[in-house]
Amino acid sequence: MNTIIATGNNFGAGPIQFSAFQDSNLLILNKEVTFDPTNASYQAADELEIYVPDLNLEKSAISGMLMFGTKDGEKNGTAIKSYIKDKNTIVVEKVTAFDDNDTITLVFSNSYVPRNIKAPVTKMPRNYLSLTDKVGSISTGQSYWTANDEWVFLGVTFSRFEQTDGDTQVSFKIKDLPEIEDFDIIMMDNQPMSPSVGTEMFRIEVRDNVFTCEFIHPETRWHELQYCGFIVYVPRKAATE
Repeated sequence: MNTIIATGNNFGAGPIQFSAFQDSNLLILNKEVTFDPTNASYQAADELEIYVPDLNLEKSAISGMLMFGTKDGEKNGTAIKSYIKDKNTIVVEKVTAFDDNDTITLVFSNSYVPRNIKAPVTKMPRNYLSLTDKVGSISTGQSYWTANDEWVFLGVTFSRFEQTDGDTQVSFKIKDLPEIEDFDIIMMDNQPMSPSVGTEMFRIEVRDNVFTCEFIHPETRWHELQYCGFIVYVPRKAATE
C-alpha cells in the first residue's frame, strides 16, 4: 500500500489522504471521508469529486462503496456508486437522503478496474471463512477471503451476530488470515430503521487481527444483529526489518 494525497474536492471535505494500492488494472482505496452537509460546496455539487495526482487508470467501471449519515450519535447509511472519471478525478454518487444529519461519511474500502479492457484474468485462491476466539454468538453465512502481498479482500456475512450481554462486545479472529494493518470496517445491517432512511451501520475495529464490534443497540436489551456483513479490501501489515 502507498499514499495518495488529494489535491482538492468539490464538497467541502477538507484534506483527504488515501491508503492505496494501484497497478495498471487495479486501484484500491481506503479512507473514511467525513464532512458537514450544510456547507455551500456540497449543496452546489451534482456529484462528489475528489481530485488527485495522476492515477494509473484512465477511467474505471462503476465500483460500490458505502456512505452513512451520523445524527445524535447513530449511523444510518446505504451503498452507493463510485468511479474513476479520469486520471485526476474520483467521482462518488451524491445521495441526499442524509443531508439533515450532523455529518456524512464516505467509506472507501473498495476497488476500481478499467472499463472496456480485455486482459487475462488470474484466479486467486478462495479461502472459506473460519472464525476463532469468538466472543458472543456468531454464525456466518457464505463468507470467504483472499490475499496477495499487498492487501486482503474480505467478503463476510453473518446470519447471527449477538453480544453475550449488554457489557461485552462481540469479537473474533479469522483463522489463517495474514496480518493486516489496524483498520476500521463499517458493517451494514440489512434491517431498515423506520422512520429513518437507509440501514444501521456498525463500526468494527481491527486491532492486531482481532475484530471487535462496537456495542450493539446499547440503549436497549436487544444486542443482536441478523443478516449483516461487510465487503472490504484491507491493507496487509507492512513487513518490518
